[in-house]
Amino acid sequence: LYNYLIATNTSQFTVSPIKTNVTITYNNYTYNNTGDIIFDLHDEDGNSIVGTLNVNITGIESDGTAYNNRSIVLELTRDENNNIIGNTITLPILNAGNYTIIVSSESTNYVPSTNTTNFTVDKAQSVVSVTATDVTGVGYSTINVHIEPEVSTGQINITVVGNGIEDILYQNRYLSSSSYEMTMDRTLAHGDYTVYVSYPGDKNHNSS
Repeated sequence: LYNYLIATNTSQFTVSPIKTNVTITYNNYTYNNTGDIIFDLHDEDGNSIVGTLNVNITGIESDGTAYNNRSIVLELTRDENNNIIGNTITLPILNAGNYTIIVSSESTNYVPSTNTTNFTVDKAQSVVSVTATDVTGVGYSTINVHIEPEVSTGQINITVVGNGIEDILYQNRYLSSSSYEMTMDRTLAHGDYTVYVSYPGDKNHNSS
């Protein structure tokens, strides 16, 4: 013991963070429906890991209105069966348009990662139904128009044709609760007539 000097030494080592990958699973859908966005966080070997995801959803609606839903925070954890939970956003009913999802991850001992993707909310198809009352003798026919789905707004154009008359036009008639009712302002000669209705659509519904 007395023949040796006391000696010390120092060495360093590094624990490097592991690379990660965050994926986004989604489906385009049609207005008046909802959809889920599922996020998965993996290490470089493809194993699912827990962590924090920061999500921003932005978009431009079909009429040019900007949409922003920023700073959605998801905490990915594991349940009692070791399955990842907390990784899903259920979207509200969004107006028709084009949207962008931006996600970034935070996880201890892992390198942050980001991902961006786009999805579309399509316009719903509108359906026009129209009825007109028959007239006996001298009278005025009543025309009823209804647009499906119930939330349709905007204007319609009505055209009455038949029996050799010049087309009768009723243009730019405003819907109320998806419906419009009018009584014609003129009597018609005896005969058969057809009522045509056109609906140009709105920000969430296609024309019909």
